[in-house]
Amino acid sequence: MFCSGAAVAYAGETGETRIPYAEDRIQYCADVAASAEAIRLDRRRNELATLEGEIGARLSLLDSKQRKLRIVLEKLEAFERKTSEALVGLYARMKPEAAAAQLAQLDAEIAAALMLHMKASASSAILGEMDASHGAALAKKISELRLSKDRKN
Repeated sequence: MFCSGAAVAYAGETGETRIPYAEDRIQYCADVAASAEAIRLDRRRNELATLEGEIGARLSLLDSKQRKLRIVLEKLEAFERKTSEALVGLYARMKPEAAAAQLAQLDAEIAAALMLHMKASASSAILGEMDASHGAALAKKISELRLSKDRKN
């Protein structure tokens, strides 16, 4: 290779050893090295710009999906609130004996959550119609839910 330093030396007129056109060769090698480095850096910049564009596109896609998910979640939460309010209203308007019988068949967590959202007069009338052990267990579950709800707020 030309820039490898393998040059043929000869004795000049004064007897010193000289490499023909040494300064030109050194300058050429420096220029080529600088150009190669510039090309390498330019290629790297292009790669980074491409990657940056890809990352930007992915971030945009993620933002879009996040907005869509947020909208879906808000709709689900609104539906859940409406459903829960409707169900609470349904049990609250029932005769206490009938509501007690149906709530006794539900999962304790669900029954407690429903009764937690009822007015105190409706929930106490329903609890009064339940057998003592089931009513006490449900009252305990309601108080646990209320405490956990208070801690979150």
